Amino acid sequence: MDYEKVKAGIQEISQIASGVPEAFQEKCFEVLLRALLAGTAGREPGGSEDTNDPPNELRVPPRVRAFMARRGITDEKLMQVVMADGEGGFLFVRKPSGGSLAAAQIEWSLLLALKSALMGGAFSLSGEDVRAVCEDENCYDRRNFATNFKRSSNAMLYKGPVVPGGESQSLSPAGEERLGELILRLSEGA
Repeated sequence: MDYEKVKAGIQEISQIASGVPEAFQEKCFEVLLRALLAGTAGREPGGSEDTNDPPNELRVPPRVRAFMARRGITDEKLMQVVMADGEGGFLFVRKPSGGSLAAAQIEWSLLLALKSALMGGAFSLSGEDVRAVCEDENCYDRRNFATNFKRSSNAMLYKGPVVPGGESQSLSPAGEERLGELILRLSEGA
């Protein structure tokens, strides 16, 4: 057992647990610590570590586990929205549908932040990635894309401006809340 990795993992778990409501902090810490010690937390997706996990099993990092606990999202609900592709990436099983182009663009940005977090990073996204996905999904509105993210009701979802070619932006607490609502809605098939 690599004690330095465990020590770093415990520090990250402590930080994550301190971000959940006080009533759940102890349980959150216990669950994440158990996962860390079992060797399921903090693994690099597609890493060279020997594992008995099926290649398409979704490995959920501690940061995402804490997010799920705060938002009441079960593993089953998450897996109704996203699944591992067996090559270290993720596929969206359910995609934003209906509504306006503007709403679809915002929802794709939130899903890309989820994908980043599932890959071990922060809940963050780049405007360029959002633009590319929106083009692929036929919901890119060239004339209004940047304006859509600048609207105050949308801008509050991110810690900075989302623009193609700009810096990656993390979700704000309001953005994480909206992402949780989106996951729950998509998992119900809506």
